[in-house]
Amino acid sequence: MIEYDTEHGQVRFGDQIFAMIALEAAHENNSIYALTNAKGKIIKPDQTGRGALSYIEVSTDDGAVNLRIYGIIRFGSSISGTAEILGRRIRSMIWNITGAKTGKIVFTLTGVKSRKVARRELDILC
Repeated sequence: MIEYDTEHGQVRFGDQIFAMIALEAAHENNSIYALTNAKGKIIKPDQTGRGALSYIEVSTDDGAVNLRIYGIIRFGSSISGTAEILGRRIRSMIWNITGAKTGKIVFTLTGVKSRKVARRELDILC
């Protein structure tokens, strides 16, 4: 949970908010085939923040939000390009919606989709 004081009072944002923002940003990225859990199993995205926390890890450190997102990308997509676009989009959305700082965003690539899903495990710092 992130909380800070403003001239209008105290503002608090739960982890669910940041998970939903990350989910929205991931859905806008056409290179991402599907979101997965940590083991690489494709999951049907839950449209609630509490549901999104089951496959998007959110933590806070020194007033900044840290995220870990698991997913499969499409064959032929640039891994670094996909992660960079995703990270930039999440940072922008978090700042514009909540005004909170963003720390580390890690995209964990759990597979590559061509005809079948080729399993991989690769962490990319966005």
